[in-house]
Order: sequence, then structure tokens, then C-alpha cells
Amino acid sequence: MITERNYQKIADQARMSLINKSEEIYERIHWGSSFSLMEIVSVLLGEKYNKETDVFLLSKGHGAPGVYAVMHELGELGDSLWDSYGEDGSPLSELMEYNPNHGFYCSGGSLGLAPSYGAGIALLKKHKNEKGRIYTLTGDGEMDEGSVWEAIASIAHYKLDNYTLIIDCNRLQSDGETSSVLKLPEFTKSLEAFGWNTTIVDGHDCDQIFQALSTENKNDIPTAIICNTVKGKGVSFMENQSVWHDRRMTKEEFEIARREVMSRVADE
Repeated sequence: MITERNYQKIADQARMSLINKSEEIYERIHWGSSFSLMEIVSVLLGEKYNKETDVFLLSKGHGAPGVYAVMHELGELGDSLWDSYGEDGSPLSELMEYNPNHGFYCSGGSLGLAPSYGAGIALLKKHKNEKGRIYTLTGDGEMDEGSVWEAIASIAHYKLDNYTLIIDCNRLQSDGETSSVLKLPEFTKSLEAFGWNTTIVDGHDCDQIFQALSTENKNDIPTAIICNTVKGKGVSFMENQSVWHDRRMTKEEFEIARREVMSRVADE
């Protein structure tokens, strides 16, 4: 494994924690997006992220519950704060809101904004000769936004080699298959045409994610990591089902989800 920490287990424990939390507060959750990013965020925040110098921007803000759950499992988000999720006034909103005190550096209600925001931060770091990387996590459905491609062009133009774009490519969005909503050219070819270094990985393989995040690009060009994922990963009736983009589970569904995820945790 990558280190002594078992990031696959952390990801599945985060899934279990979010299932239990949802049953406790009986709220709708963006399950599909939260469960598809668990391994990505576990490895990034647990292994590669430097809180003193780096900036993590969750562009697909509806994946916030998954990020909160992972942060809690990693010990980066305290019990009292995690317990407040679902309560009025809690800083843990369903769609992530800017709160740097807790490590949330971007609001995510509107999609397509964080890549440009991250470009500005990365450019400022360059001008000030500061250390650190900007990591922006987007969804493949979010790539429909024209603002994302404006940012991609600008980041390459300014040679921001301190910028890493991570695409959670689960091939589904709230309205259905991404290819049906808006068929885009292959991300790898498009990004490389703009002047980016690209890597494709299994977004649920922690070792592959680690290796991709560990590859330093020394050619003055930014890096994009395309993570092939499964929307709703870890719960059979959610996987590859766009209906679980945002939905409340029944009591019976809670039991099935809990049983399946607990079985995975026990095997790890």
C-alpha cells in the first residue's frame, strides 16, 4: 500500500459515516458525486496535500458531503463539527461554502467557477514566488461549462505548473449521461491541445491516484488527472444510476447500503 495508512479503508469508512449521518438527519444527500470522489480526496488530503502551502478547491460543490466525511475520517474535521452537519447554521452545507477556517476555499453552488479562481491563486503564487500547489476537483458534467475551458486556456498560457486539475469522470450528471447531455471531445486530447500534461487513472485505485499526484511536471505546463470513477461507488443500487445524484434513502435502502459498505470495510 502507499503508506501505513489504508486509504481505501478510509474512503469506505467515510461512505459508512455518511450513510449513518444521513439516516440520523434523514436528509437528501448528493450520493452519486460524494461516493465517486472518496478515494480521490482520501489520497489527496491524506497523503499529498500540504495545509501550509497548498490550496484545495472543490469545484463540484455538491460533492461536499463526501469531502466532509473523508476529512472527518482523516482527523482534519473534528467530531463536534461533523456532528453539526444537517443542523441550522452549521458551516457544513450540502453545497460547500467558502470558509477558510475549516479548509473550504471555494463556494460550489454554481458550477464551473473554481478552475478560474484557482488560476488566479496559482498565478499570484507565481508572482510572489510562493511554494504550494493548487488542486481543483471538477466533475465531468461540470466540464460542459464554458468558463472551465476559458480557465484551462489561461492556466496553460501563464504556464502555471503549480496547478493540478482533477476530473471526477463518472460519466453521469443530474440530467443523465454526460455524453447525451453534451458530447465533448475526449478530455485527454482537448487538454493536451491546450498545452496540458494529462494522466488517466482508475479513480477508485488509491495507488494509481497516488502515483499520478506524485508525478512532478517540470516543463512549465499544468497537470490534469482524469479519474475514471463510478457514480454512487460502493452501493450496488446507486452505482451508475443518475437518479442517485440527489435523493433520500428509504429505511430498506439504508439497511442495504449499510450492509454492503460494512462488508467492504470488514474485508480491508
